[in-house]
Amino acid sequence: MALKVLFIYPDYESMGVEFVMQKVLDEGHSVALLLYNSKDDYTSQNRKADTGRIARKAAGMEPDVIAFSCVTNIYREQLAIADEIKKVRPSVVNVFGGVHPTIVPERVIAEKPVDAIVVGEGETPFAEYLQNVESGRRSEIDGVVAKYGQEITGNPKRFQLTDLSVRSAPFKEAFYQLNPFQKAIYRTVASRGCPYNCSYCANSALRKLYGGRHFRYRPVENVIDEITLARKKYDLEYVYFGDDSFGYDKRWLSEFSDAYERNIGLPYSSIANPLDLDADKIDMLKKSGCVHIQLGIQSLNQPVCRKILNRHIDTGHLAKVIRMLKDARIFIQADHIIGIPEEDLSSLDEAISFYLENRPDVISVFWLTYFPSVAILDYARENGLLSDKEIEDILSGEGAGSIKMGGSVKDYDIYGRHFLLMNYLTLLPGSVFRRLYRSRIPDFLTKSYVLATGLPRFVKAFADRRNFLDKEHLKRLIYNTFHKSVRATGYYEKRSD
Repeated sequence: MALKVLFIYPDYESMGVEFVMQKVLDEGHSVALLLYNSKDDYTSQNRKADTGRIARKAAGMEPDVIAFSCVTNIYREQLAIADEIKKVRPSVVNVFGGVHPTIVPERVIAEKPVDAIVVGEGETPFAEYLQNVESGRRSEIDGVVAKYGQEITGNPKRFQLTDLSVRSAPFKEAFYQLNPFQKAIYRTVASRGCPYNCSYCANSALRKLYGGRHFRYRPVENVIDEITLARKKYDLEYVYFGDDSFGYDKRWLSEFSDAYERNIGLPYSSIANPLDLDADKIDMLKKSGCVHIQLGIQSLNQPVCRKILNRHIDTGHLAKVIRMLKDARIFIQADHIIGIPEEDLSSLDEAISFYLENRPDVISVFWLTYFPSVAILDYARENGLLSDKEIEDILSGEGAGSIKMGGSVKDYDIYGRHFLLMNYLTLLPGSVFRRLYRSRIPDFLTKSYVLATGLPRFVKAFADRRNFLDKEHLKRLIYNTFHKSVRATGYYEKRSD
């Protein structure tokens, strides 16, 4: 008997959900998607989800299984929705997956509305768990921890890595139906995992589970075939590669560059550590159509990078990379974190001076945010930066602030001025910026997302067509303003084609 599987998620696209949806369809089940408007770090929408309304909508769709994918920022909200659904449809099976349940599985499975969790990459273990639900079996599955009454089965330290050599494509139709503005940008990944172990990133926690095995590439042919098929189905304008380190492997990038230029040719965006880039790789990126790159810089203070962030920075090399990318006409988004322990305001002043001399196109400023089990959380605990209650809140999903407005930083007022300055640095002419730098900035400007971050980013979005990702954020904000806050598809079944 095929199952009806409903996926519930906030109102933005999730590639992880899409890959799992396709696997569920391949196994012969039907899938549907329910999206709800919620808080959003990128547009600073802090609306609280109407959990009762969502639950009634979900129950009316009569699902057998509901899948909740969770990062820490949305975990408590997803849990509240699951709890409300159990009140109106107690027979439904609630399954939680994603980064947060993977990192703190014992906590998540202990929650009353949670029937099972999927640890790590979810396609195969979730599909196997659906076989258990379908047949009534209770067999243990690597990558699944399940609850049957008071009994909990499964080992969260056993997991399954998806075989990336097998051709697969994310199921896009459901997200595109509910958010049609997303069709212009095709999101995918060419690899999984990350070769680095930065202390603030979830990858530092995932490495404790996976070891060094989780970073690997998909075959180039696999990626090209996926996008070729997508071009036949959708009117694509851009491609976004969400890989943590797109340019890491030179041999893979060379093969990809030739194949993408020959077969696809669409402008695309990627993410890279600047240490991975050199003249050859930047030529490959340019030739193949990369027009937008997100550089993970985070800090320009070498001792802080080494001691606190567990990463390396070479400002001389970074300056060369920025210059070469600008020569290649690739839009540069520089990611920078503020509020890092042991990094004072003088370090941020030095960073501003560096960016004035070596201008990216946009500086995307993130506030340091502590997430469960990441390495920097251990540093905060050992050095008394967080109380036991604050750490407990983080582990339970209560303490994660907005990465774009304050994060876990307690002294917002100390950093607010530099936060605004970095956001405006690439928008204003140097002489105007220097006058702003010397002036007193009112607190209300630094505490307003719209004025401190939104305004300069949206101006940049309209000023440069290569900045297509910020344009999409604006489209999403407008779309959600005029459309239902809770919306759902019907059930999809696998097509014979």
